[in-house]
Amino acid sequence: MIFLNLFFIFVFCLISFALSGSWERFSSPSYVPHARHSSFFAHVEDYATNDTFLGDFFIFGGRESSWGSFLSDVIFYRIDEDKWVDCILSDDSDGPSDRYHGSTGFFGSSIVLFGGSIYNDDDTKTSYDETWILHLDSSINDNDDAENSSDDADSDNETANTVSSDDTDSNSDETTTSKSYIWNLLDVGESDRPSARAGAGNVVIGDNMYIYGGRNSNDVSNASSAEDSQYLNDMWKYNVVSNSWEEIDLDLTTQVTPGYRYGHLMFSTSFKSENNQKNIILFGGRRYYSVSEEKKGIFFNDVYLFNTTSETWECLFENVISTNVWREYDAPMPRYLSHGGIISSGNKDYMVMFGGKYWDSVNGHIDFDDLWVFSVEDSEWKIRQKGTIQEIFDSMSTSQVVSSIFEGDDHDYVTTESIDVKSLENLELVILNEIDEIKESLVLSTNSQESPSARYGAAFYTKDNYMYLFGGVHGHAEDEITVYNDFWRTDMNNYMSTMTTPILIMLIGLFAVLTGIILVIICTTRKLKSKMEYSRMWEPLALSSPN
Repeated sequence: MIFLNLFFIFVFCLISFALSGSWERFSSPSYVPHARHSSFFAHVEDYATNDTFLGDFFIFGGRESSWGSFLSDVIFYRIDEDKWVDCILSDDSDGPSDRYHGSTGFFGSSIVLFGGSIYNDDDTKTSYDETWILHLDSSINDNDDAENSSDDADSDNETANTVSSDDTDSNSDETTTSKSYIWNLLDVGESDRPSARAGAGNVVIGDNMYIYGGRNSNDVSNASSAEDSQYLNDMWKYNVVSNSWEEIDLDLTTQVTPGYRYGHLMFSTSFKSENNQKNIILFGGRRYYSVSEEKKGIFFNDVYLFNTTSETWECLFENVISTNVWREYDAPMPRYLSHGGIISSGNKDYMVMFGGKYWDSVNGHIDFDDLWVFSVEDSEWKIRQKGTIQEIFDSMSTSQVVSSIFEGDDHDYVTTESIDVKSLENLELVILNEIDEIKESLVLSTNSQESPSARYGAAFYTKDNYMYLFGGVHGHAEDEITVYNDFWRTDMNNYMSTMTTPILIMLIGLFAVLTGIILVIICTTRKLKSKMEYSRMWEPLALSSPN
């Protein structure tokens, strides 16, 4: 029986390993950047110039908290060395001003920045329509005249500025390398470019950076529609060769489109590609649907595919707002400012998505730490890492006592003694905020060092099927905000096993069951045989009666 137990333990561990992923936290011993969220970021694909390796991961700007200062620093991260390289802007020049929530694209030797926004001292918001480029192959030595470097800038650019990269050994004060890199504010015309915006989805395919949607104002108090609230539904592409923007003509009267939204994800995919031209996957986001009629925003968990050849949209997964679906883990809860990437496995593309945020003025805020995988070809979601919100669902009893629920078109609060939380089709999220004891205990228990805590607005990118995650923010009230500067990665292949090899897992399970049955039969047979042999050792004696 000992061997039987060990066998089942082995099979259980094997299946558990196949069904689970794991996170690894980097702990750079040297310089660590400011904690921040909603930065510009890009994977720079191991770019090296002038014998100086900058890094794998580019970060610009962001915000130190929801009420904190904005940033405009330039940072690179070197994965193999577990080291950050801080690029310091020259004192005599300016690059892009402090900002967050912008779009970034990497083009071989250049990084393009567009848009972004900032809150002013009077709590108004300024959005930008500038297009900046950082030329990584136009570096100069620090002892060269910076003015000469400006003369080498592209004639189409309005301004040229330099950024110096100081790579300092963590164990000494000596600067081992020091280069300057050129910022250029591009002259792309006043009319033929996107309007000012922040929170647009963006992705690079070939020589083009595509952007969709976004938001160009934070004043929605008197808005009556998505247009009035200045959420956007237009699509543009920037071509780095021609240095020009082009609006993509979307027929909104006949074509299905993602509509007005911001804070959504966009990735390139080979699904339904034509002539080796990749297409675009879009997930999630947020908008105010009709503020005059509904006092909260609408959030999305839908998935769209954009064909870059025909320039048309297609819905792969429709928005789902039923909490029954969420509790059954058939789809993630709607969210924005989440993180993710595309992984190819078995000639299929899968989107990995982690974290994000739900918010509205009535129900409050929920930050996520769950991880999901979406099969692009099958249009199917699978949960791969349960987060705090799933633990709350699992902990709910059949009858959960709450102080109030939010229901009806008039949005009145209705007092109740108890409700059947597992039978409601459209349980409003306010109920989750009412269960404070469960929520607080779970937040404490899940905020460990084994995986990133719940957050949104982190910088992220994918490389070699790894997803990397830096920073982000958790919370909503000023005294409850936590802004991070931790750095994580997870091997997305770990989440693919049950998506790509379900038959193998089923066969393992079937083999384990059959083997267990056979072993039980063998053990039972041996015991019966042993008892029979033992019983034969005792034979009744024929005693003769005395005469």
